[in-house]
Amino acid sequence: FDDLGDVVKLDAKNFDARVTNAKEDVYWLVKYYAPWCGHCKKLAPEWTKAAKTLKKEVGDKAKLGAVDCDDATNKALCAKFNVNGFPMLKGFAARGKESHDFDGARDADVIVQFVKTKLAAKTTASEDKLAPKPTYHD
Repeated sequence: FDDLGDVVKLDAKNFDARVTNAKEDVYWLVKYYAPWCGHCKKLAPEWTKAAKTLKKEVGDKAKLGAVDCDDATNKALCAKFNVNGFPMLKGFAARGKESHDFDGARDADVIVQFVKTKLAAKTTASEDKLAPKPTYHD
């Protein structure tokens, strides 16, 4: 898992600045992993492929990140998000204020579709807030 490609390496030092206290509104899907984990190794190429596809199709609106929970400096970060198995995938919306687990297939196409669905839901919700309210006359 040395070549991250378009996957952003996240750790205890940069996680808050990039995800939970981000200045820009980006949807993050974060993989919490351990380098020795077989399922993590199997997911790695799919994760990289999904990150490349998302970068091409949605630009900077969504990013895939990865946190090495085996690294001693990241233990507290992984504990903060109740990571109790690997790989664990969590989505972060609204500048990291909302988080949810991803339980879908560990497949690039499914991951890309999931992120696009989250982006579409977010866009629709914000457009609804901007839409004029209908007025009713008695």
